[in-house]
This record gives sequence, C-alpha cells and structure tokens, in this order.
Amino acid sequence: MHLSELICISRGLMLHIRSIIGFLWIALIWWILSVTFGSDSGYNVNPIEVALELVQWIHNSFLLDVFITLFRVYIGVTIGILLGVPVGLITGRNKMFDFHVGSALNLLRSVTPVALAPFFVIWFGVNETAKLLLIAWGSFFPIWLATHIGVRHINQTHLNAAVMLGFKRIRTIISVEFPSALPFTVSGIRTSIAIGFILVFISETLGASSGVGFRLSQAYDLFDVERMAASLVVLGILGVISDQLFIIFVKKVFPWLPSNMLMIKNI
Repeated sequence: MHLSELICISRGLMLHIRSIIGFLWIALIWWILSVTFGSDSGYNVNPIEVALELVQWIHNSFLLDVFITLFRVYIGVTIGILLGVPVGLITGRNKMFDFHVGSALNLLRSVTPVALAPFFVIWFGVNETAKLLLIAWGSFFPIWLATHIGVRHINQTHLNAAVMLGFKRIRTIISVEFPSALPFTVSGIRTSIAIGFILVFISETLGASSGVGFRLSQAYDLFDVERMAASLVVLGILGVISDQLFIIFVKKVFPWLPSNMLMIKNI
C-alpha cells in the first residue's frame, strides 16, 4: 500500500472520528440541558430515554419506516434534479427564456412548499403522487437556481473556444456549460436533499400510514415526546447519511472536480 493511500485512509478515519465526537458532544449537551431544565417542566427527555425508545422502535416497524421515507425523498429529489438542471441550463444561457420563464419561477420560488401541501392533496389526491411531487417541487428550485447561476459564471473564453472548435449547441452544453456549472449544481442538490427531508415530514402527515415523518406526527398527536425526539434524531441522521452518500457519488462519477470547488470535505 502506497504512502498516499495510507494518508487518504488516515484522513478519512480522522474525519469520521471527528463526526462521532461531534455527535457525542451534542448528546452530552442535550443530556445536561434535560437534567438542568427538564425537571422544572415535568418533561425530562434525555438521550438515554430517546435511545430506549429507538431500540423499541427498531424491533417493530423501524426498517419499513426508514425505507419508505428514503424512497420518497430520493424519488422526489431525483425528479427535482431531472427538471431543475435542464431548466437552469436554458435560463442561464437564453435571455429571452429567462425573461419569461425565469421570472415566473422566481415568483413561484417565493411560495413556501409547506403552504402548498394541501393543494397537492386536492390536485393529486391522498396518494404517493402528491407526496413525491411536493418533495420534487421543493427540491426543484434550489437546483434550478444553482445551475442557472453556475451557467452565468462560465468563463467566456471557454465558450469562445467551443465556437472556434465548431461545437454544436448540444455539444457545447454537454462539454462546456454543464461541467462548468456542476459545482454550483452539486451545492443546489445538497440543499435540495435537506429540503427533501423537511418536506417528507409534511407529506407524511397527509394521509400516510408509514414513514419516519408519519411516526413523528403520530407521536405529536399522542404527545409521546420520547418518540417525537427519536423520530427527529432519525430524520437528522438520515439527512446526514444521504448528504455524505451523495458526496461520495459525486467524487466517484466526477473525480476531476476539486473538493474546494464543491465546498465539501475530503472523505
């Protein structure tokens, strides 16, 4: 094994150790706060009680709930990517299209997806379609805007070189515009993943029968604070894991992208 490989492995281990230490610090602060202030309110929810609740949940429907929640988030965000990237590439280069479509999208971007949740139920019914489209709607705008900005920041020299080499429009998009905008797009997708886990909770309160968000809503109705806290912890962990998996995917598929351009850590 080469020295460079050992250095990369050691750096990866150090980053994972730092992440674990960070989680332990959060748990310790949580426990101190619960012991200090929880007794006054009568609801002393500390990490130990939440961990016990989580163990009980794991023995029941935990895996099914996690799978369904991840399925909804990943499909919704994927739809947002498939729509947001091409629209961003077009509005970033075509001023006329940006004037008409981009202005309308900026107006729609200001409307919070949470407020639109009841309308998605009215339009598409109480089914998976409404849930997936709500997540896709919220995921679309960060991806579109990031790609749009990335295209606007393309070096004009690169575009001139493509013209001199006789590149057609499609080849210019694939070979110049998309790679140049990719670091911005990646940042937009990471934001959309986080938004997806927010909206999956909203969507799973609308006629769902399973999912982490559904369990959180159910615990809220029953005022089961331990299950509420456990559900929030699970949603947070799933969000972090999904973000890290996406970073690994980007590094494998686009190894030529420097980490500092992606605004990510070396893992």
